[in-house]
Amino acid sequence: MDRKIKSKMSAERFYQLFWIFVICSVIGCLIETLFCFVISGGEYQCRKGLLYGPFSQVYGIGGILLTLLYHRLKVKSKPTTFLICTLAGGLYEVGCSFLQAL
Repeated sequence: MDRKIKSKMSAERFYQLFWIFVICSVIGCLIETLFCFVISGGEYQCRKGLLYGPFSQVYGIGGILLTLLYHRLKVKSKPTTFLICTLAGGLYEVGCSFLQAL
């Protein structure tokens, strides 16, 4: 593969993964904020993970990891893909909780 084409493909892939990170970070932060608002009886809690903007990087990284895993499993059956992605998401959540507890 030509080097110029390869670098263009990697730049496009980075661009797509960047936007997956941003979208998953914002949506995850908003959903978690809304969930905590409802559970706490109307008390607002700031759930963002970065200094600027409504971003939670845990959801962004999780979105990237699941997207990459999904593309590797594209040829598998839908139930198999669902099961593997569910397990991977659960393991990612447990790993993040473990690191936070340290």
